[in-house]
Amino acid sequence: MSYPYFQISKKSGYAIRGLLELALRGDEGPVNVRTLAKAQDIPIRFLEIILNELKQGGFVLSVRGKAGGYQLARVAEDITVGQIVQFLDRNMRTSDAAADGLPHHGDFVLSSMMKKINRAVSDVCDETSLKDMVAEVMKNQSAFVSSYII
Repeated sequence: MSYPYFQISKKSGYAIRGLLELALRGDEGPVNVRTLAKAQDIPIRFLEIILNELKQGGFVLSVRGKAGGYQLARVAEDITVGQIVQFLDRNMRTSDAAADGLPHHGDFVLSSMMKKINRAVSDVCDETSLKDMVAEVMKNQSAFVSSYII
């Protein structure tokens, strides 16, 4: 049974998908926002805002002009999911307080457990690079290649 304790913001999810698409395209050169948005089913305007923020964070470079677009600012193995989430969700806060403001006995145990869960999730995010994600996509794609051998 899985429990949905960890959730990233929609913004970070879109950012990870957009950066993954850039990593999948590798040395293709700059990719325009429309192509990225269509490939990952992300609203174009939202992706433009996210990419601009990622540019400020040093994750992507933008190239102007007809053949312009975005490309990774660093190699895919140097960008982790943890870095992306931490950069974009840096202002999000979590609360350990009970709903009515008064702590209950179970709150202390749950708080401790949630901290452990968050630490484990953070470790996975910090250890997972865009290169790892590209490898996972390639592995999954090869599993769906049809074989017509008779």
